[in-house]
Amino acid sequence: MTLVEGQAILNSITYKPGWSFKLTEGGLDMFRLLREDSTRVIKLKPGETLTISRHCSFALCHIQDAQCLIDIVHSEVVWLEMHEVDEWFKVTGKLWHNPHASGRDKALNANLCIGFTAS
Repeated sequence: MTLVEGQAILNSITYKPGWSFKLTEGGLDMFRLLREDSTRVIKLKPGETLTISRHCSFALCHIQDAQCLIDIVHSEVVWLEMHEVDEWFKVTGKLWHNPHASGRDKALNANLCIGFTAS
């Protein structure tokens, strides 16, 4: 799959307003518009927004078809949404699962989709 072919597939995917996907030789870049900061680390002012990104690394040469690329995007969206759940889900005002705590990286391995096993 070429970058142009892969990007055409990504351009056909829609999710929430403010989300976009870009294919690079090194993997997938996802961008989303942040309107609220649950952790108050960034300290957004009312009406202020920030675009944040996430990179998922994989070798483009391992993507064999559209379904594989779409599965990777879907998995990354699921990961990001679960991260958001963990940032917002609180019990008596405290995070139930802090997604920023040590050892909490739930990132999915794109290599599982492409049938590539690192040795």
